[in-house]
Amino acid sequence: MLDFVADVISVNSETVDWGPFAFDLTDSLPTGVTIASVQVRSFLRGAETTANLVTPNTAYFAGLVVAVNFSYPGDHFIGSHEIHIIVTLTGGTSQYGFRFNYVDVNK
Repeated sequence: MLDFVADVISVNSETVDWGPFAFDLTDSLPTGVTIASVQVRSFLRGAETTANLVTPNTAYFAGLVVAVNFSYPGDHFIGSHEIHIIVTLTGGTSQYGFRFNYVDVNK
């Protein structure tokens, strides 16, 4: 099941550090929680592409909103990348994962 299905983000050969794109987790997390850390990972046909698509050091959170930037990963990575957002809550005992389809990479 996907957690964000509304929009597709498009990245092309002119895209560098594009964003931030925000993912509001307010209605997806328990009431009263606080995010301690966030990871954003990307996958193309099951292979991880995070190092190529997710702009380094751009994933952050403000309250319960996670944001990240994307960059064109090269012609080898053309296709629809699934985004996984993993948040760890304060106290470190709870992690939640969310998925977004898709970041479309094209020329």
